[in-house]
Amino acid sequence: MRINFNLVYPKAKVSPIRVVITNKGKVYRRSVGISCNVSDWSVKKQKCAVVSKEEKLKSIRIRLESHLNEFSTDEQINGILDWALSGAEDQEAPKVVNGKVVPTFWEHFAEYVERPCKSKRCRKNRYNKIKALMGDGDNWNDIDSSWAFRFIRKMEDEGVAKNSQGTYFGMVKTIMREGAKLNYHSNLAFLDFRRMGEDTGAIYLTEDELQLLWDVKLTGRKTEARDLFLLGVYTASRYSDVVRLTTENIVGNTLRFTQQKTGIPVIMPLSPKVKLLMDRNGGHSPQMDVRYYDVLIKKVCKDAGINTPCERTITLGAKSVTKREPKWKFVSSHTARRTGATLLYLSGLPERQIMLITGHQSESNFAKYIRITKEENAQKLMDSPFFK
Repeated sequence: MRINFNLVYPKAKVSPIRVVITNKGKVYRRSVGISCNVSDWSVKKQKCAVVSKEEKLKSIRIRLESHLNEFSTDEQINGILDWALSGAEDQEAPKVVNGKVVPTFWEHFAEYVERPCKSKRCRKNRYNKIKALMGDGDNWNDIDSSWAFRFIRKMEDEGVAKNSQGTYFGMVKTIMREGAKLNYHSNLAFLDFRRMGEDTGAIYLTEDELQLLWDVKLTGRKTEARDLFLLGVYTASRYSDVVRLTTENIVGNTLRFTQQKTGIPVIMPLSPKVKLLMDRNGGHSPQMDVRYYDVLIKKVCKDAGINTPCERTITLGAKSVTKREPKWKFVSSHTARRTGATLLYLSGLPERQIMLITGHQSESNFAKYIRITKEENAQKLMDSPFFK
């Protein structure tokens, strides 16, 4: 590789100076942003007699020689040229991938949260929270075990729930993993980050409580919230899938759809209750914003008398907090999916068959959805040959 400087118009009185890089038969020419009198220029030494201009040329040469060699690629040469000629004295040489300067960690994070997706609002809220806690001055190589330790301490000081801490860490790992795949960095410290979480004692509804939901007299949007919840139960599906169901998903005696979150196709026997619920809502599931639905389904369960005292312990920051309240207060849109999975399990179906319905890829994740008491577990074990 050769790095030379020459005049653009050597026969004129005044000429711009350019840098010329030759590498593997390819020539790169760029103006350095300086002009000088032709009489002040030494062709042999490639120097300008004006000290201030010569100092700038020397600085550009040092930058180029320090970061380029005969193995440099076309994109690296163009990226380093942009940087060397920019005059950004306090910046490191940029890394270039596919002809573009690599974005910083926070630049890539900001781009990630702006991508179209159903959970864009949640992504943005989480991004803003992480940024508020940690600032936006860190780059790819700064996200290490020390950074993770500080992040945990700040979340604990803020009283962030343990499972929310895990969600935030999961998001950071996603950005770091993307950055590594795109060759933006080689910092693999994030692989050692452990996503924290805890079993908060999330509840499910029993068959008797579901009957209370069927029987309760409701009006208006409460009726729709109840039907949407029951559809979630009898399909053991997420809100994002249930809300898209129509009679077009019914093929013969089966219900077929593709999970929005995972892209996994699901085929299950068509429950008469599912057909009934869709028919009485015009051939599709009720349409309702999930945030409004989460509020309304609690009121529906309260009206239905689902008020068994329940206890749940969660970690807020570094403190454990135990809540003991009526069961309806703990019901959410996701309780429907958990209820469906648990009731299928209690019915005696093998786990692998249930997972084909719920779309879970691992038994460990599926196990988080099974919510049974010790008494229910003992009753289920009664049918085992081991106890006979």
